[in-house]
Amino acid sequence: FAYAGSYEIDGDTVVYHIEVSLMPNWMGKTERRFWSVAGDTLTITTPVLLVGAKLQIATLVWKRA
Repeated sequence: FAYAGSYEIDGDTVVYHIEVSLMPNWMGKTERRFWSVAGDTLTITTPVLLVGAKLQIATLVWKRA
């Protein structure tokens, strides 16, 4: 997934205001993610998602180089 736009931090949540995306149905939408920092690592997770018949959480981990 790729998207770009503005964002804001609200406590432990980052709110993305999606302006452009490879997923056309995401453009103009707002997406919330949870974030945490531990040392040199930033972790961003989705709320619980229903994918097909399964509940899932997507996680993105960034480590400072």
